[in-house]
Amino acid sequence: MSFLKDAAGDESQPHSHFKTVFSPQKLKVEENEQKCLQKMKRDPALNKTAPYCSRNWDGWLCWDDTPAGTLASQSCPDYFSDLNPTAMATKYCAEDGQWFRHPASGVTWTNYTLYTTVIEPTFNPFFIVHKPLNVQNATSCSHLT
Repeated sequence: MSFLKDAAGDESQPHSHFKTVFSPQKLKVEENEQKCLQKMKRDPALNKTAPYCSRNWDGWLCWDDTPAGTLASQSCPDYFSDLNPTAMATKYCAEDGQWFRHPASGVTWTNYTLYTTVIEPTFNPFFIVHKPLNVQNATSCSHLT
């Protein structure tokens, strides 16, 4: 699964897998979205005499107004316990005051590629599935996260 993020909701995007994500993570994302929308309404706009990219919610993180020609960064969200929240997400505000658009999709893009660093899972016996031995295959176990 790709963890590249865009505003179009493409199926390869992280937020599209909420169909299979447990509700606590989804609720946390929705809660942060509401906080972001309130912050965007409350905070004054950046100085409009120079080009800048407008604040936005990208589906996972809230981005402030950003001066043109700036690479904005912030820690990745801690929504998923098996992904690294200490990694950085970046979003580039081009010289013309427009957020970078992914060349393949043409939509505004946040770079979450470093977020895919997996943290070692902790052993939890309640998430082990044992499959019965079958003559045609060996016994296997799957760790579900």
